[in-house]
Amino acid sequence: MYLPSPLIGRLVDRYGRMKIAAASGITLLAAASWLPPTPPHRSTCPPGAT
Repeated sequence: MYLPSPLIGRLVDRYGRMKIAAASGITLLAAASWLPPTPPHRSTCPPGAT
């Protein structure tokens, strides 16, 4: 998690906080859209356990 911090710091110094924040948000959206949809909800509890 902390490994890319020096790189991110340099990018922020070079391009600005808002541009890097926007790029991070776009990257997060792209990563989330790459994931397959979740299956229908199923209870993980065995019947009668509640």
